[in-house]
Amino acid sequence: MKIAICDDEPEIRNDIERKIRLLYPETEILLYEDGKALLDAEAPFDIVFLDIRMEGMNGMEAARALRAAGSDAVIIFVTALEEYVYEAFDVGAFHYLVKPLDRGKFYEVLSKAVTQCQNRRRECTNAVAGCRNAAAEHQNTGMNYGNTAAGRPNTGMNYGNTVAGRPNTGMNYRNTAAEAAWMEPGITVKTGAVTERIRLSEIYYLEVFNRKIILHKKKETVEFYGKMKEMEQRLGDDFMRTHRAYLVNLRYVRKYNAAEITLENGQTVLIAKQKYAQFVKQYMRYVRKATGGEEAADE
Repeated sequence: MKIAICDDEPEIRNDIERKIRLLYPETEILLYEDGKALLDAEAPFDIVFLDIRMEGMNGMEAARALRAAGSDAVIIFVTALEEYVYEAFDVGAFHYLVKPLDRGKFYEVLSKAVTQCQNRRRECTNAVAGCRNAAAEHQNTGMNYGNTAAGRPNTGMNYGNTVAGRPNTGMNYRNTAAEAAWMEPGITVKTGAVTERIRLSEIYYLEVFNRKIILHKKKETVEFYGKMKEMEQRLGDDFMRTHRAYLVNLRYVRKYNAAEITLENGQTVLIAKQKYAQFVKQYMRYVRKATGGEEAADE
C-alpha cells in the first residue's frame, strides 16, 4: 500500500507519518510539501492525506487535479479550519481531520480508509478471476457457435420464444422484474382520480408551486396536492429540504455551491443561505453511507 502525505508544515507531515507507521509499519509512505510536488510525482497512491491551506497550489486544487488525472485514491483532508470541508465532497473526499489531530479519530479514519482500499483490491481481483473463468469455460464448451442463432450455443432451448434472450424455463421474467421494482422503496401519490406509485430512485427533486407539489423525474413531472413537510418526513434522510420550495434527492447531486445545487439531469435548485451548512453535513453523511462508510464525516 502506498500513502502520500502532503502538508506544508514539516511537523504535521512527520506526525502523520509516525502515526501511520505505528499501525502499518510496512506501508510505503511518501512526503510532499505542496500540491505541485504531489502531482509531479505521478504515483498511483492508495491514500492521500492532504492539507487544504498551502502556499501555491492548495489542497482542494491538488485534489481536483488528481481526480482529473484519473486517480481514485482515498483522499483525507487535513485542515485547521472546519469551514473548508464544505467543499471536500466535490472531489470525492473520504473524510477530513481537523488540526490538531486527535489520535483516536486519526486511527479510526485511517483504519476505515485502509479497509476501503482492501475492499477495492478484492473486488478487482474477483472481477479479473471471473473474467478468466468465463473465458476458460467458453474455450472448454466444445460448442459450435457458428451454427447457432445469433452466436448462442445450441442447447436445445428455443431462444426465439424467450423474453429478452432468456431461456424459456416456464418462469415469467416480466412479472419477476415488476415484482423487483415494486419492492424498491417508494411512495404513492394521488393525481386526480389516479393513484400512482413512484420509486424513490425515480425522484430527482420536489418543488412546491401554487399549493401544489411538483415531483420531478428524469424526463417528466407529476403534480399533486400535498404538504412539503409531510413529503420531507415520508422520503427520509436521503432527501434534503434545501429551501422552503425544494426537496432534493441527494443521490442525484452532481455539484453545488452556497447558492444552488446542480443535479445529474442538469437542472438546478436553490439552497437557502441558512440551510447550506446543514446541506453539506447531510450530503457528506449520505456519501459516506453510499460508499460503505459507517459514520458521517461530521460526527
